[in-house]
Amino acid sequence: SRAPVFAVPPAARADSAPVDMDALPRLSTQEREDLGLDNIRLNVLRPADKDQPDALAIINLKKVYVGEMIPGTSARLIAVESGAIGVEVDSGGSQKRFRIPR
Repeated sequence: SRAPVFAVPPAARADSAPVDMDALPRLSTQEREDLGLDNIRLNVLRPADKDQPDALAIINLKKVYVGEMIPGTSARLIAVESGAIGVEVDSGGSQKRFRIPR
């Protein structure tokens, strides 16, 4: 018999090192437009805790886990806290990280 295949939960991915949200620059209105992120709406933010180890955000009514791309954007969700998310955006070949407040 074959061994079952399990999906790797987002928290177990190698690139999910803790992100210092306070160190991230706030994404300005102008940068949101420049990076194509002006349509992001944060509906629900659920940081990781002992019961739910995978942080997630509901963005534009779609569930996005840390480490996943935000649908319809070039941004990857890298952190979730109660009042903001952290994103990483590929901007001209370099990775830029920002904090987007609720």
